Amino acid sequence: MFLRTVIPAPALLYLFAGYEIILGLWLLSGRQLVISSLFAFATLAGVVILNLGALDLVFRDVGLAFSAAALALGTHVKR
Repeated sequence: MFLRTVIPAPALLYLFAGYEIILGLWLLSGRQLVISSLFAFATLAGVVILNLGALDLVFRDVGLAFSAAALALGTHVKR
């Protein structure tokens, strides 16, 4: 909420979409997979925590966040 006083909402949406695209490409590249999956976990967990009132809409992100955490742990243990 506080960011909307500094940056207009459409610009924030474009910035977040760009961040997600870059994060997705980073995950697909397989480089530094532990770090990228931790970023994905933090992003998805943040979306869920900041939108608890709309849990029926963001419930799918809970599973995705734990999948990202499992990817980080599985990759870290494998090395």
